[in-house]
Amino acid sequence: ATDPSYTTTGANPNLTSFNVYGAVNGVNIFNGNTVTKSADYGSAWTLTGASQYWINGADYEFVAVVDGNKTVKDSENNDVVITSTTTNASGIPTAITYNSDGATDLLCARVVRNDNEDTSVVPFGFTHLLSKVKFSVKNTTAAAATNYRIVLTSAQITGALKSNTYNVGETSAWATVNTTDNTKDFTLEDLTVNSAATQYHSKELLLLPGVNV
Repeated sequence: ATDPSYTTTGANPNLTSFNVYGAVNGVNIFNGNTVTKSADYGSAWTLTGASQYWINGADYEFVAVVDGNKTVKDSENNDVVITSTTTNASGIPTAITYNSDGATDLLCARVVRNDNEDTSVVPFGFTHLLSKVKFSVKNTTAAAATNYRIVLTSAQITGALKSNTYNVGETSAWATVNTTDNTKDFTLEDLTVNSAATQYHSKELLLLPGVNV
């Protein structure tokens, strides 16, 4: 299925920024600096703040996070999305704590260059860290039939994982957690399919992946 979560091109891209952390020989050079992109920039990404010079032979490490500085409140005034980012002595994220809101994706990329002799642009290959759950409804009524309508007011997942910590590194993975007091229900409202005989409608949830109890 086509993944509509993020687009970086076109008139209204919805992935227009991420945050980058970087260190050279263990010394912090980027500390969550924002990299932005918009239709005005075409295909270019622009770093906020001062740039850095490359040092040949130096060791570099970069971590980039989408929504890395985003902390918002839900209807009960609870923190959702990223609530904390743990960094090492070089200022590089080692752990990202994420509280699920069902709608905000989380992406991360890590690049290491040892004994660097490459001064080209850093290619961030982002990984989606969440699982997508899709509810699909399709009206299969014959086209000649009178306008039938499928009314589905809501669909719900119960007991989904509420919060977890992603460990950033060579073997990046979500932490092992227990579900006690760490679950949340997610509801999708109004999946109604209207009168068109073969109209297809789907809605998605972005949830924390499998649980290790």
